[in-house]
Amino acid sequence: MNSQHSPSTSPTPDVHRTFGMTIHAMFTQTRLWQIFGLGVASGFGFLIHRTPVTLWLISEGRSRTSIGLFAAVLLPYAFNFVWAPLVDHLRIPFVSRLGQLRSWLFLSLVVMFGCTLGASFLELPTHVTIKAPSIESSPTVNITEVRVQTGEYVEQGSVLFVVRAGSSTESVSSPTSGRVINISNESGDVVKPDDPVVILREEANNASVEPESDDQSAKRPNWWPEFSPLFILALLMVTLAFASATLDIATAGYRITIIQEHEGHLVGLAASMEIAGWWAGFTLPAVAIVGTDFLGWSWPTVFKWLAVFFVLLILFLLFCTKEPQRPSHAASRERGVDRIFDELIVKRLLGPVIEFFKRNGAALALCLLFFLVSFKLGEAFLGNMSTNFYKEVGFANTELWLFSKLGNFAVIVPTTILAGMFVGRFKITPTLVVAGIAMASTNLMLSWMAIVGDSLVLYFFTILFDGITAAFSTVAFVTFITMYTARLHATTQYAAMASIANSGRTVIAMVSGLVVDLLGGNWTLFFILTALWIIPVMGILHVLTRLVKIREAEGVQVKTYQE
Repeated sequence: MNSQHSPSTSPTPDVHRTFGMTIHAMFTQTRLWQIFGLGVASGFGFLIHRTPVTLWLISEGRSRTSIGLFAAVLLPYAFNFVWAPLVDHLRIPFVSRLGQLRSWLFLSLVVMFGCTLGASFLELPTHVTIKAPSIESSPTVNITEVRVQTGEYVEQGSVLFVVRAGSSTESVSSPTSGRVINISNESGDVVKPDDPVVILREEANNASVEPESDDQSAKRPNWWPEFSPLFILALLMVTLAFASATLDIATAGYRITIIQEHEGHLVGLAASMEIAGWWAGFTLPAVAIVGTDFLGWSWPTVFKWLAVFFVLLILFLLFCTKEPQRPSHAASRERGVDRIFDELIVKRLLGPVIEFFKRNGAALALCLLFFLVSFKLGEAFLGNMSTNFYKEVGFANTELWLFSKLGNFAVIVPTTILAGMFVGRFKITPTLVVAGIAMASTNLMLSWMAIVGDSLVLYFFTILFDGITAAFSTVAFVTFITMYTARLHATTQYAAMASIANSGRTVIAMVSGLVVDLLGGNWTLFFILTALWIIPVMGILHVLTRLVKIREAEGVQVKTYQE
């Protein structure tokens, strides 16, 4: 496509697809491995605030509530389509010669590197609020209540050595257990006398904090706020999340535009390489976390090593990728304020929406959006309630981790590549049909498990089939969205359609527990109903296919790649 207007169908002849062609492309097309590398960067960025930060907070004794609040940093991923037009059209000063998409990828990685490195210089304090009798002469006192900020109490009568405010951190043994008492969390979990505890500050007689000395206050202006390390960590992670979400959409735009319009057989394979790279980036660099157990690394040290990995990703971007050729807007004929309005508002902000509805027509566009919302709703019901279901059936935590987490990863990555080859061989509509039936079959296997109970054999095959189905359906779905994404607005349209699809899944996931309760906890019926959802979804796909044929019969190329 050379402009935002709908083009007529390209005269390029259709390519006869074979498995041999897709396998050959995988090992000879360096573009696919460039996409894989960017997928690694995308998954690695998501890893930072998902695993290391959580484990760091846990190690510092933070409560489940405060750890849960850190999930708010994920919000930029849900709204990255808002600034996607900037990624499509705004040139970044000083680095724009890298290319439109590569400059945004570079900026995102540099910001993520800076946030990770900045976190490595933080030392999170651990302290408690202590309610104790007045301490005047003796450092040893019978503490009647020691509590964290949520008001949860340890057993009364324990004798503790209380460290006065401003003195060095110490810990003592509890006479009731002979073990070190360690109160290390600011708020949250119940602290027991035989748990390790370090008291960093004392608040006797409900005194809040030790007043700041004159020397300390003189060093800081009155208007200068005092930020805690935890607040700085949260700020760094929010910034990293914005950069990571930007990297995601820039990577999608790169994947879409690096594959040419006549290379429809590579679209699915490109999608699979990005997804496989994401999983690799999300999982493999986490080996640095092992250093906390086997090498005695502190969490700041772990973050320094994670920052080093970002340096490698930046070098990969600079020396192993090239800017894809992208269509551009025709120059505006307007002048003055009208020119600014036409260039900024009409072409760049509203342009993706105008182009989408103009190319597809209102009926097809609305049907397409409805299909995006509905296709994976059955899977959304399953995903949010699966862990709860497995626990109610009777599986242990170790079994859940071994099969659901480790087993899923071992299945998803290779299956994702195979799914890309399958999509490359066949057209997208039959692929979606197979994926939909497979998703429904997985839910039926779960309904069978609800009847049988905690059978490890059935659990193993269910997880195996679920991993294969998830990989296959995700590749098919990403390929489907890509097929209807204009190259001129690749980043914006893909991000918007992906967000619409995810919003439906998020809303449904919120009420999945309510549905189970309304069914009286009948898991068998619940999974049967979610499996039957695929029937109306296939009906929507049938209507969508007919509308596409009608539109193309009118001489409009609806799909931006030739199948």
